[in-house]
Amino acid sequence: MFRRYREDPRPDTATSERRRTGRAGAAYPIMIMDGRGDVMARGRATDISQHGLHAVVMAQSACSQGKRVVIEVNIPNTRPRKKGRGKGRNVRYLAEIARKEQLGQMLGLGLRFIEKLT
Repeated sequence: MFRRYREDPRPDTATSERRRTGRAGAAYPIMIMDGRGDVMARGRATDISQHGLHAVVMAQSACSQGKRVVIEVNIPNTRPRKKGRGKGRNVRYLAEIARKEQLGQMLGLGLRFIEKLT
C-alpha cells in the first residue's frame, strides 16, 4: 500500500545548473547608477564571477528586478603598490538586476553582466 522512497543521493543541482562559472568571494566597493549616471545605491560585492556578481546595498526602491543599470566596481591592485600607482581600478559594466532580496535593512542584488564598459 505505501511505497518506501529512498533519499536521492545526488545533491540539489538547481543552483549549480544555472551558473555557468564558479564564483569567488569578494569585498569590493560598488556603485549602482541609472542610465543617466545618477547614483542609485552604494554597497559591496559579496561574490563575483565572469558573468555577474552579488552585492549588498542600502535598501532602495529604485532597484527593481529586470532593470538595467551601470555598476562600477573598485578592484584593488593585487601587486604591491609602487610609487605613483593608485589603490585599484574602477571597472564599469552594463548589468541587469536579475535577483533582489530583502536582507533586514539592506538589499541583496544579483547582477548579471551584459557588457563591459571600461
